[in-house]
Amino acid sequence: MDSGKKWDVELLPKPILSAWPSSVVPTRGNVTLNFPGSFYFHLIELEENDAGYYTCDCYEPDDLDVLFQYSDAVLLLVTGHLPKPSLQSHQWSKVTGGNVTLSCQKPDNMTEYRMFMLLKEGVPSPVQVQSSESNRADFSLHNVTDKDAGNYSCVYHQKEAPFWASHPSDHLEILVSGSPRALSECYTKINLIRLEMSAMFVVLMAVFLAEAWYSQRVSSSRSSSEEAEEELESDGRHQMILQGGNQKEGPMRGTISAAFMASAPCWLKTSLCGGFKVTHAHNSSPIAL
Repeated sequence: MDSGKKWDVELLPKPILSAWPSSVVPTRGNVTLNFPGSFYFHLIELEENDAGYYTCDCYEPDDLDVLFQYSDAVLLLVTGHLPKPSLQSHQWSKVTGGNVTLSCQKPDNMTEYRMFMLLKEGVPSPVQVQSSESNRADFSLHNVTDKDAGNYSCVYHQKEAPFWASHPSDHLEILVSGSPRALSECYTKINLIRLEMSAMFVVLMAVFLAEAWYSQRVSSSRSSSEEAEEELESDGRHQMILQGGNQKEGPMRGTISAAFMASAPCWLKTSLCGGFKVTHAHNSSPIAL
């Protein structure tokens, strides 16, 4: 090989390394580092000592004249070593645009941890990274649109190795008026109210029908009882009359109602009296034996 030969090296664009689902993962969590060209590396059951900066490069072993640059470093944080901070909004969690400031507050005794990260659910990289000498970092979202709606959290961590990081803060949901998410939540609440009103209406109708059915049943039972009593009384009266007419012996022999006999027709008097003799059909005088 001629030592005086000049080598022409082609330098390819810098590759992009990304982490999925997020570069901030909990202890014992998993992450995938993606490299362009369908290359990826799985890191599983991460511990605190796995935190740090990761880079990648690529080369062609059969063609040394083609080189890739190193990718930008990705900081991988494993959370859970420090107490969680709090995240608050200076405005209402439901905004209509403009700017929104989110404040991440760490405990007072954590003065040596000065790096803060603002995270958004579903976004693999931190939304913002900030260094602060105080116990609080303010993150500003400018010209908020529906794309900014979602659940946010924050962490604080060491600036250098071993990169200890806190637990994530509780989620803070940001809603943007007019966004599909806000409209969907509004429709959901309206539908829930409609369902509750429908359920109340059904319950009231059921109570009303039950009360009407019970009242009708009580009324019907009462009417049947009264009719039965009237029938018993009527049967009792008829038995007393017939018993007076058919009785042959005893102290009540030949006794019959004078009023009844006065109003009864002659043929009925004759048939009822049996052994009695009626002298005149319209005679109202006492009946003689």
